[in-house]
Amino acid sequence: NASGELVFLGRIDEQVKVNGCRISPSEIEFYLNLHPKVKRSYIDIDKNTTNQVLVAYIQPTIHDNASLVDAWNDLYDELYSQDKNNVFIGWNSSITERAIPEKEMAAWAEQAGKNIARHKPDNVLEIGCGTGIILDQIIQHISVYDGIDFSAIAINLLKDKFAETKLKKLNFYQASANSINKLPLSSYDLVIMNSIIQYFPNIDYLQEVILLASAYLNKNGIVYIGDIRNIRFLSHLHQYTTRTNELEKELLIDPSFFTTLSTLTKRQTFVEINYKAGHYFNELNVFRYDVVIYFDSPPDLLDNYVEIQNKIDNSVSDIENLLSSQPREELVIRKVDAIYRDENEEVNLLPNIIYKAASKLNYNMQITPSPNSEPNHVDIFLSKKRQPSICYNTNIQYELSNKTHKQHNISAEEIIRHLRNHLPRYMMPSKYRVVDHFKFNKNGKIE
Repeated sequence: NASGELVFLGRIDEQVKVNGCRISPSEIEFYLNLHPKVKRSYIDIDKNTTNQVLVAYIQPTIHDNASLVDAWNDLYDELYSQDKNNVFIGWNSSITERAIPEKEMAAWAEQAGKNIARHKPDNVLEIGCGTGIILDQIIQHISVYDGIDFSAIAINLLKDKFAETKLKKLNFYQASANSINKLPLSSYDLVIMNSIIQYFPNIDYLQEVILLASAYLNKNGIVYIGDIRNIRFLSHLHQYTTRTNELEKELLIDPSFFTTLSTLTKRQTFVEINYKAGHYFNELNVFRYDVVIYFDSPPDLLDNYVEIQNKIDNSVSDIENLLSSQPREELVIRKVDAIYRDENEEVNLLPNIIYKAASKLNYNMQITPSPNSEPNHVDIFLSKKRQPSICYNTNIQYELSNKTHKQHNISAEEIIRHLRNHLPRYMMPSKYRVVDHFKFNKNGKIE
């Protein structure tokens, strides 16, 4: 000023102060925009939380179905090239951001094999055969196997691995799930799609593949779809991860979608929905489910199951006491809330607790969503004589999928990895949001 004193008028670099550190949002935006899948970005402070945290808003590049599938293909070609002897390569936990332990993966594979083998298939088509995890589990039970996968590297590995097999017929083909054209129609007892539909671009693509799979089934054939990510439990999964709904790159499906398939396939279908459970707490056991689609005839009836009063508590011992007090060998407990919080206020899913108790008492168990009830409610069928295979057909419509609009091929994990290469920890955003577009004011600034 006229007196020669310096007067602070404000900042022109738009820095913000977060947890005692001055941060330039434009610097974070610069590095975000370097990512090839980011079209534009904007950094702001989350004003809905008591603690100041940075939020990254990301406008991704939009892809069509073919380019999304190609991107997954490129990723898995790269993974399979890194370690040709590791059948579980690429199975990383979104909870820990590390590889799922091999013993947990082995238990998962063994259970998947048992779930498939109980249908006593002979002629099998597997869509998305990968490194042969499922074939390893069922090869002793079948006579004919055709496997397809979009990865040429995976197909060549499988040809070498199973070169000495004694199967009557064993073939592997490179193809995407919706472009099978070399196989005979109406020739398979069972079509398997295990842990692959999360890589489908959207629900329309899934419908296309299910319709195609039904054409390859003989009369009374079965489609087995394993490891489906459950959109009903998505918010609970996100309590363990850095993901948000908008940055979910993988497809999630509501179980009610599968009850509408008779209209799609023009064949009578009966749908068995099995929420997964196991001894290990991981996302494969807790947040996913399997679906078995029976064409033309149902597998089971409800008649023999005796309903017991829902007095489910949250401990294995209490559930054991409830089950052991029942004289009948086939029981059903209805409208159990699958979600509960433990003494540490952490979210848990009750099916895992019930699974441990039921296993000790030699019960086979099926956990299926309760018809005409709340999204978190499940019915639990227990039998000492057989594996329950309860089917139902109801058209309760929740949000069927997270992928019904514009598609992107970007995940929180890859954005975080990218930023860690350029920014110190204190500049890393805590939340990530995907937006279709940004609005600009008359000065060209993002609103």
